[in-house]
Amino acid sequence: MKKNRTSQSGFTLIELLVTTGIFLVLTSVVLAKYRSYSVKTTVANTAETIVLSLREAQVYGTSGKIASAVSTECGGSAFNCPYGVQFINSASSYVVFVDKNDDGSYQAPSELVATVNLPAGMTTTGLTTVVNPMSPLRIVFKRPFPDAKINNNPANTTATITVSNATNSATVRISSAGQITIE
Repeated sequence: MKKNRTSQSGFTLIELLVTTGIFLVLTSVVLAKYRSYSVKTTVANTAETIVLSLREAQVYGTSGKIASAVSTECGGSAFNCPYGVQFINSASSYVVFVDKNDDGSYQAPSELVATVNLPAGMTTTGLTTVVNPMSPLRIVFKRPFPDAKINNNPANTTATITVSNATNSATVRISSAGQITIE
């Protein structure tokens, strides 16, 4: 007599546990890398935002953007107003301003253009001019040249702004010639 064999198909319990274990290990690796990537991206995006704010001040200051309807400000013409950005050490925001009295500094609130808040956990640190720490650090641009006035001192030829969180950082460098780079 012949025996009927019934073939059973499917997974055994061990195969199912091994497959689930491999899936869990891969998922945990991907999630850990994603968190690290997310933090690095936030730092890079914040540095880009700072560069864009500096470029905006440079364009406004050199193109003659109208600051106000009052013609006595900005040296007798509303088109001659310098624009700048002020950073304070260990702050979670910075200020874009119009320098109405052309003194190279920011007087709140009459000169405020915008306050830019950094993402949670990010701060501006390492504010330096050439070699010296500097806070507040003010970068101002005035017509007709795209040159940067760094704290209204011609001896300051470069400035750096380090934006950081607990684990990562990026440095923005500004030269007195108006060049703005991320390192």
